[in-house]
Order: sequence, then C-alpha cells, then structure tokens
Amino acid sequence: MSIRLTEEEVSEILPQKVPFKFVKDVIELNIEEKYIQAHQMFSNDEFFFEGHFPGNPIVPGVLMIESMAQTSLILLTKVLNIAISEAYLVKIKETTFYNVVRPNEDIFITSIQMIQKAGFWEVTLKIKDKNGKKVARSSLLLKAETN
Repeated sequence: MSIRLTEEEVSEILPQKVPFKFVKDVIELNIEEKYIQAHQMFSNDEFFFEGHFPGNPIVPGVLMIESMAQTSLILLTKVLNIAISEAYLVKIKETTFYNVVRPNEDIFITSIQMIQKAGFWEVTLKIKDKNGKKVARSSLLLKAETN
C-alpha cells in the first residue's frame, strides 16, 4: 500500500528544519516494497544561490546528496518503524551528477534499492527533473539503532 506525505508531515518526521530541510513532500511511500519518491524545489531566494554561482546559479551537489539522505532517512524510519533520531547517514559510497539543477526547478528523488548489510542499510537513489531527465545517482550507507 502506498501513501503520500504532505509538507507538514515531512516536517514532523525530519529533524532538519528550514533552511536545511531539503525534502518538500513525499509523492509515494511503499513500506512493503521499500520504495519512496520525494519531491524538492530549491527556490530562487535560497541563500546559497548568491554565491553558487553569481549570474549562473545552480544547486550545490552536496545539497542534492543531502536531499537524497533525508529521503533515505524517511524511508528507513518508516520501513523499520523507528524514530528518526535512531537513524543517520554514515557514508556516501558513490555519487554521480549528470545534469545541473537551477533555481525553481522541481526534482524528484526516488529509491532504486534498499538492502541490509550487517547493521547498516544501503540505499541507492536517483534524482530526475520534472521532464524525467537524469540529474544524479547516489548510494548511501545509513545506520539504524534498533532494539
């Protein structure tokens, strides 16, 4: 069964708050299939666009990785039914950027695979723009404290 999470529900789940919350809402979350599709849009008044880069602003790659990490945390806590404070990013295994993201462009963060490795979870995600163009792909390692 798939569910959606509103911007308010995402804000209740994530400990990150504006200006460091980089998941706007969740379009689809399927706990049984360990699948999530989240949405984010970086508005043109974000503080980092002033210096990255003047006259030609693009979203910093590290913030796209953070969007993927926050999306992974939502997925992990829902799949394991644990509090968000019990899960955290421990390693960025690999990331590739294919295209840039500009101010006011919607991006969609989707899980490709989520597998358990000892006490860790590896989540592989991709980002596409609203036209389906590939933006980035990353494999992240997360730790979950479970009882």
